[in-house]
Amino acid sequence: MNVLKSIICIIVFILFFSTCGIEEYIYLKEVESFSSNELDQYVDFTLPEQNYSGFKNYKLYYRIYLDFTYPANNPAISSDLSRIIQINETPSLLESVLNSLFYREIEFGEDDTSISKINNPLTATASGKTFKINFKVSDEKKYIRMYDSNNIETYRLFRNTSVVKEEDSDFLYYKDINGEDITNYSLYEPDRAYAQLIIVAIGMDSNLKTFMSKATKLCVIELSTRD
Repeated sequence: MNVLKSIICIIVFILFFSTCGIEEYIYLKEVESFSSNELDQYVDFTLPEQNYSGFKNYKLYYRIYLDFTYPANNPAISSDLSRIIQINETPSLLESVLNSLFYREIEFGEDDTSISKINNPLTATASGKTFKINFKVSDEKKYIRMYDSNNIETYRLFRNTSVVKEEDSDFLYYKDINGEDITNYSLYEPDRAYAQLIIVAIGMDSNLKTFMSKATKLCVIELSTRD
């Protein structure tokens, strides 16, 4: 009987300490398949399949940089990206770093002409799909838009800023462009603007705490100029 009690105590002891004080290991896949074309002003990316049940969606973060030169010569862009890459080894800190760098989450409209906002469409049901963001405007299409590989769903993209006029929420460069999502590094009068896009996967752990995957830099694209 004493031997049986001892065995039971050992089993309870092992079970207790094997589950106590050990954090749940969670892994979300980052976006690895993407390509961009600076000349044609577009980027496309494929969302990976996520195996974790707490996965929620993907988020697109952006920041706009004003300059009079090309983005490769802009130290603000490279400095921000370096901080994001450094913190990628500790994804739990990524959200605070993005916020400290004044990155904002892109907002969506239900199609490329709607001014009404909708929920983020990059949910779990979008995993495996390829999306394209077109930053080039034309006489027919004056708005920045995102569409899936089948061109079935089209979304208008909005800056996430507190600007007053609705048209100022578009991803377009104009002389008096302003907002808390903008960095003006130029020592001279800027004549162009670039958007740097970051994408991350978002999940929630068993304690209902939000966490992120590693961040992926999708592109640095020059914004079209508003007439």
